[in-house]
Amino acid sequence: MDPKLLGERIAQLRKERGLTVAELAKGVGIDAERMASIEKGERRPTSYELTRISEVLGRQVHELLAPSRARTEVTPSFRLARQVGLREARAAVDRVTALAAKFVELERILGINRPATSLESIEIYRASPHRPGLDPELAGEHAAAHIRNVLGVGNGPAVGLAERFEVEAGMRIFFIDDLPPSIAGLVIWGKDLGACIGINRRHSRGRRRWSLVHEVGHFLRDPEAGNILPTAGWHKHTDADAFAASFTRAFLMPKMSVSKQFADRCRANGGHFTVADILWMARLYAVTFQIMTEQLERFGFFPPGTYERLTRDKLRPEETGVRRAYVDRRKPSQFPMRYVTLALAAYERKLISEKELAEYLELDRFSVRGLYQQWCFQALDDGSEVELRLSDEVVTLI
Repeated sequence: MDPKLLGERIAQLRKERGLTVAELAKGVGIDAERMASIEKGERRPTSYELTRISEVLGRQVHELLAPSRARTEVTPSFRLARQVGLREARAAVDRVTALAAKFVELERILGINRPATSLESIEIYRASPHRPGLDPELAGEHAAAHIRNVLGVGNGPAVGLAERFEVEAGMRIFFIDDLPPSIAGLVIWGKDLGACIGINRRHSRGRRRWSLVHEVGHFLRDPEAGNILPTAGWHKHTDADAFAASFTRAFLMPKMSVSKQFADRCRANGGHFTVADILWMARLYAVTFQIMTEQLERFGFFPPGTYERLTRDKLRPEETGVRRAYVDRRKPSQFPMRYVTLALAAYERKLISEKELAEYLELDRFSVRGLYQQWCFQALDDGSEVELRLSDEVVTLI
């Protein structure tokens, strides 16, 4: 390998580790002057020195010598929320950056050059002090409609989002088990890496989808700024936050589509809309119960404060005292969702017994108990939990 290129890689990795030249030299067992010469490409390290350098930097030797190694410079200027510390943020950025670099290496090994992505070329929504734009919430709604058209999503519930953003928009998306618990997601951008998003894989499906689209919104607003979305306690503080939140709501739950589903549910229920219907719509659009309830409030279908009323008796999951029955989520129900929710509501209102519920759903009693718990006990976005009554009416339109 060319000594200059090798030196650049060593210097880059040293900086990523937060080490000085002198600290790296000490770890390797050579003087700082020799280490500086190696980084400048003026000297080629010996096999022993190369091995020690890789150990101190926490890398394998072949990673330093691989001809396809990507440049991993990213320049995010995160405005950290109080819930996320600098060390946690740095660890998350390093994790996503390392994964993205491996992604690029695989592309280069296969002779694939990353083209400019469709989202990178969209500049109309970017923040600029010299170009006053729309109100950020209105701009977010407009951007959501535009990106749905770009991706060919249409006006219904959006499915396969990660795959769409990866293949059609060229983004690198990672669902990561070991992100710090305080971080729901983050987005970074680099010249070689492109747009890279990391999502906390330990969160629920609905929360993961919200985090993914939210970070896409921040990317549209300012690709190079980067963003970290905290797990809890998030509030809109800037125009960028307002844009991203509005973009996410409108992208995941378009008003025309949600309105139609709401009207259809009310019509099917004789003018009534219950908690079970909120849960049904949350599943349809793959968002959390909280997000769907607040969106229906925002559209004016519920009176203000409905979500707070429904969840006023919140508990921590460990405080419920309910031994949860196992539910095999991989096995789809053979019955329509409406049939299932009607059966569960009838059981909840003591119109049928647990044995009869099991017969209606063709399940054993242990499984049907788990299914009922799965619907009734809802995890909220603040980490608490609430037990809902599926048959409780939210609004009545008769």
